[in-house]
Amino acid sequence: LYSPTGDPVKIDTNQRLSLTATPTQLRASEAKVHVTNEAITVEEVDLDLEDIDDVVVDHQKGGALLLDISNPFDVTGNLSLIITAPGTTITRQLALQAGDFTARIALSESELSSILGKSPVRLRATGSVSGLAGGVTVKPSQNVYINRRLELTIGPKEGQ
Repeated sequence: LYSPTGDPVKIDTNQRLSLTATPTQLRASEAKVHVTNEAITVEEVDLDLEDIDDVVVDHQKGGALLLDISNPFDVTGNLSLIITAPGTTITRQLALQAGDFTARIALSESELSSILGKSPVRLRATGSVSGLAGGVTVKPSQNVYINRRLELTIGPKEGQ
């Protein structure tokens, strides 16, 4: 095409016309993405278990780590939860669901004894997630939130 004075120009439909534009400030309120076996790593967090009283540690009979999870994305998958403390590594599986749910990660008496009163105790997760076949809608303000709590069963010491 050539039109130096801006006059109308005939286009030969047997030819091809290409146009490239470079946006300078692109903003989106949401996007639809396809997620298939996408590897994820949940940032490591410290579990503050150092100041638990020895009486509690000595009388615990097991319990669980409770994870209240708010997942606004339509993705699901299997995650490996890894709890580490000096000399200890505990690994559990978690089925990630979409929406709000509570996961109960059972811990034995000996596992809890290996992390209660210790520092540092850290929790991290790895795994993969997949979304719906038609894609997952993602908005800039969305985040996954995880609130953690500890459930302990307390009982008498052996021989008491």
